[in-house]
Amino acid sequence: MSSFEEVRQVLCDHGMVLDIKVIRKLTYWYAERARAEQQAGRIPLNETDTLDGRRVVISTDGGRTRLRETKRGPKIQKDRTRFRVAWREPKLLIIYVVDAQGKQEKSFSPFIDGSFSGPDGLFHLLKGYMNSLIFTMRWSI
Repeated sequence: MSSFEEVRQVLCDHGMVLDIKVIRKLTYWYAERARAEQQAGRIPLNETDTLDGRRVVISTDGGRTRLRETKRGPKIQKDRTRFRVAWREPKLLIIYVVDAQGKQEKSFSPFIDGSFSGPDGLFHLLKGYMNSLIFTMRWSI
């Protein structure tokens, strides 16, 4: 979802009343655990997430995003910390399965990930996914 407020509203609609701070904390905690598992080479998969005998699409791309970096020095007049907003280029990765007509299969949940550590970091992610997804690759042109 696009914001923690939107998540809070959807959870409220389903009878789960949580504060935005709790949702943020749970989100960051889960993301930290997932990243640690990924860096250790253990990517959680469903039993149906096998690529054996399937057509696999692996696509990479880059983007641009702005990241806040705190600046040294005194705070500004409204008692806020100074920050620098630099453009960074994330490298993005998606892995999904297509059928014979080239349409994405709905039975396979795609893997979408990214890294700020350049092409080497992206290929490290790709290697981790490929080691986790045990399959026989068939190359066709």
